[in-house]
Amino acid sequence: MSLLAPLALLFGLSLPVVVLFYLLKVRRTERDVSSILLWETLRRDLAAHEPWQKLRWSVLLVLQLILLAVLAVALSRPAIVAPAPTTRFVAIIVDTSASMLATDVVPNRFERALSAAQDLVDGLPDGTSAAVISAGTTAQVVVPETTDHAALDRGLADLRATDGAGDSVDAALRLAGALAHGRPDATIHLFSDGAYPHPAEWDDLTNLNLRFHPFGTSTGNQAITALATRSTSDQSTSQAADPRQLFARIQNFDSGPRSVTVMLTADGQPVESRPVNLPADGSSQLFFTDLPPEARVIQLQLDQHDALDADNRATIVRGTAPTTPVLLVTRGNLFLQKALEAVPGVTLYQVTPRSFPTVDTTSYGVLVFDGFVPDRPPTKNSLIVDPSDAPWLPLQGIVRTPPITLWRNDDPTLAYVDLRTVQIARASNVKLPDWAHPLIESNGVALGFIGDNEGTRMVGLTFDLQQSNLPLSASFPILISNVMRFLTPAALTQSASLAPGAPAVIQPRPGVDRVVVSGPTGGTWTIVPSGAVVRFDQTDQVGLYQATEYVGSQSVDVQRFAVNLFDPSESDLRPRADLTDHDSPLGNIPTKKTPVVHEYAPYLLLLAVPLMLGEWWWFHRK
Repeated sequence: MSLLAPLALLFGLSLPVVVLFYLLKVRRTERDVSSILLWETLRRDLAAHEPWQKLRWSVLLVLQLILLAVLAVALSRPAIVAPAPTTRFVAIIVDTSASMLATDVVPNRFERALSAAQDLVDGLPDGTSAAVISAGTTAQVVVPETTDHAALDRGLADLRATDGAGDSVDAALRLAGALAHGRPDATIHLFSDGAYPHPAEWDDLTNLNLRFHPFGTSTGNQAITALATRSTSDQSTSQAADPRQLFARIQNFDSGPRSVTVMLTADGQPVESRPVNLPADGSSQLFFTDLPPEARVIQLQLDQHDALDADNRATIVRGTAPTTPVLLVTRGNLFLQKALEAVPGVTLYQVTPRSFPTVDTTSYGVLVFDGFVPDRPPTKNSLIVDPSDAPWLPLQGIVRTPPITLWRNDDPTLAYVDLRTVQIARASNVKLPDWAHPLIESNGVALGFIGDNEGTRMVGLTFDLQQSNLPLSASFPILISNVMRFLTPAALTQSASLAPGAPAVIQPRPGVDRVVVSGPTGGTWTIVPSGAVVRFDQTDQVGLYQATEYVGSQSVDVQRFAVNLFDPSESDLRPRADLTDHDSPLGNIPTKKTPVVHEYAPYLLLLAVPLMLGEWWWFHRK
């Protein structure tokens, strides 16, 4: 116990003043009376000339003395100063990357780290707030700051390690630093194996109080870090490379040489088994030349067991690239139809203008209008040929035999297109909207235009192809190919191999009402298409995924894609990030603790109230 204002005890001098008042005699007024028989006592008092009298105790005196004593003590502000708690805020970072699944510790690094993090939460003092952050392919807050320790336990229990790269520890530390900013009593706990390069610059985090909890040993590991087929043209020669060739790279992340055996399979059938000698901290490049040309799924497997299983196998899917569904709205135009069908990657569907209002266009990547334009601007990338009159694209007359006086050959849609010999019988004079500009002109009249209407790309030709010689020229298929390449939405191509966590782009056929994706560990996901493409982002595990398209209860198509680790930094299980207290700029930095003060003056003032009321009642009682 201490007094925050000890000089206020001087107020206690008021206590003897009250006693002094009780010692003073009462001054009487003289009056003439006929007899003093009944006033003898008063006469003797008046006879004494001393101003003081004997102290006589009373309830009022006691109440007044207690009240003044309480007020004096309250004014001195008595308080108890307690030491500050060790931590008021804790940020818990758990590494969920692929290397944390290494089994050099039992059962694996991640489970050990998760158990240690749960023990930390269980030992937090009541009232301590904490947040949980996962550091996998990305850094994210799993449990926002809370004092509910049960919620923290649930968040930790829901964490899962993935086969993704662990390059987000730096971002997780910065995220934790932002949560702890301005809190001198904050602590960050990092549960990780340190199997990643030490971040180059953490200068802005040097004032953080970091506790690094390492897991794992300096175990060696062998991994497949590359796998690819060679089915494209050889750039050094004009001849195509053998589509049966396969390239692979095997790396040894160990200080000593190792020998492994690789097994190659095609569509589940063995193709070749080959021993490989790996130098210390080195790699070996392999070429396979006996792949069955018709095989779709190619897999390479290391036949040995080591601490990390995710990089012991690799899978690629061979096949045709995904196609773009294109809807052609026309009354009949054989030239345009054949040119679109000749574009690689285009699947063409055709309807008449009368049927177009009843068509759901969400499944199509590009719309092509020939001799017809809808009343409203299309919401999909579109090619417009010989437009009809529409409110957003009004016609202002007809131009007969317009010569081509200008075309913008620097535009990608007109690359390698020569229009000097093209003749046109009739073209519409179209008033272009503000978002469009001419692409081909005839003395200031737009014969072709291009534009972007709030993210929707459009290309137009204002003349009828069948009333020109353009379809008969060599430039026509080049022009259509350029235009379709410009209009095809980006990211509609699916890689043969994805990194863990990277989204897979699935292009369902038009009319498909659901896509069911099955993963390598038996999980399934059902997706209802809402557009021309479906993005699937549950790719945290390596292996082969299969997307089955359904119309009703019938399967109409199957697409496959593979997810592979292919990350040398993640396959190297040896700790490399130096986060120890004595070396790391994020070491255990002592922080100044602010003591907690508990004052009792308010309680004493509350006690003075009933004392004052009691004194008043006693004085006015009958």
